[in-house]
Amino acid sequence: MEEPLEPAYYRWLETERGFSSRSIRTDYRFESLDEADRLTRFFFGDELADRVRRENWLILPEDTGIWCLGLATGIVA
Repeated sequence: MEEPLEPAYYRWLETERGFSSRSIRTDYRFESLDEADRLTRFFFGDELADRVRRENWLILPEDTGIWCLGLATGIVA
């Protein structure tokens, strides 16, 4: 998994404020390569859209971080 954009902030949440975290998959799934290209280009820009097209991705991988305070068990799916 990629390092978060603001790792110091996330470490602070966990070490100083007592939050726990979990990452869940929230992939984008497209009906066609044209749809994948168009929507990826609109939301994320040309560089990622070019990669989607080049690698024929119909699924764009995505992870979402969730931070919880006071929930010992974390997130139940």
